[in-house]
Amino acid sequence: QRARDELAGFLGSLAAQTKTARICLSARHFPIVITQNCPEVIVEERNSDAINSFLVSKLSLSGKKYQKKELIQALARKAGGVFYWASIMVEKLNRQDAEGKSYDELFETTERVPEELDGLFANLFEGFTDRERESALCLIKWVLLPEYPLTLTELRYAVAWSVQDQGSLSIWHNSRHFLDNDRFVRWIRTYSCGLIEVVGRQTSMRWT
Repeated sequence: QRARDELAGFLGSLAAQTKTARICLSARHFPIVITQNCPEVIVEERNSDAINSFLVSKLSLSGKKYQKKELIQALARKAGGVFYWASIMVEKLNRQDAEGKSYDELFETTERVPEELDGLFANLFEGFTDRERESALCLIKWVLLPEYPLTLTELRYAVAWSVQDQGSLSIWHNSRHFLDNDRFVRWIRTYSCGLIEVVGRQTSMRWT
């Protein structure tokens, strides 16, 4: 924390001493970054128009335009400036629309899903079966708690043998349980509800 504050202070003083330097520090609300004589922009308080435009362009719903407009307004209010919340809800509602759900059901989903991200993800994981929840927990543990960052191949081995004994590598590779890279990347995205992504030419994972 001390090193972070010293770096922020140094960059702030550097920007104040020169007319050509323009430095932008981006940070979450916690941990707190203290800067002197620097304007602060809280993004979620200023991006409501951008989120509204995102919802208009990405929410591909059929039906009457005024109903879609009302739903977009409800989503924009509840998003509270959080793009990630809005993007997850767009995917969820587009899927429900494709399944033939009514606008009343879409509004009900919007009202039921919590505004906070932790509540939103809890809601997503609640849709898993016991077996799926066990697989998701196994995946998250191997991404968050290994002794070193795992490659995609290492993670696939770790998850496979944690869920059940696969016998030998040759038996596993020829079994119906085996997932190739492309399928395993999709499996990761599904069982982490988008919280984990593969980066670096599909060689390592990060928690988003």
